[in-house]
Amino acid sequence: MIRRLVMTPARAARGGAFVPRLPPRLGVAWRALSTAAPTPGELVAVDEEDVERVALDEVMSPKLPKGTRTGIVTSTKMDKTITVQFYKRKYVPKYDVYYNKKVKVFAHDETEECREGDKVRVVPGEKRTKRKKYVLESIIKRNAV
Repeated sequence: MIRRLVMTPARAARGGAFVPRLPPRLGVAWRALSTAAPTPGELVAVDEEDVERVALDEVMSPKLPKGTRTGIVTSTKMDKTITVQFYKRKYVPKYDVYYNKKVKVFAHDETEECREGDKVRVVPGEKRTKRKKYVLESIIKRNAV
C-alpha cells in the first residue's frame, strides 16, 4: 500500500524526516527508513516496507507513575518528613471557569536532603502515618539559598 502525503513546512522544520501516520501496534512505534529530506510542498510516497518498527522507549519520554506530583518544599521541620505544596486545576461547570486549588501533602524524605524552596517530585508510596502517603523521588531544582 502506498500513501501519498504532501511535505508541509512544519515537517520540514523538524529536520525533514517524514514519519508516516500509521496506527500504533502493540506498543511499537513506526519510523520511515528513508533519510532523504523532502522539500516543502513535495509529494512523498512511502511504502509499507519502507517503515521500521521502533521501541516506544526511543520515541516517547518515560512515563511517570500514576499519582506523581511536582511541587515546592514549604517545610522541613519534622524528622524525615517534608511538606510539599502544589496546585490542582479545578473546573466549575456551572460558571464554566477554572481555578487553582492549593494542596499540601506530607512526603517521606529518608536522607533529609531537601531544603525549603526546592522543587521536588513525589510519588505515592506505602502509607507511613495518617497523612504521610508520598515518598520523595527526586529533587528537580535546588533552592539557591
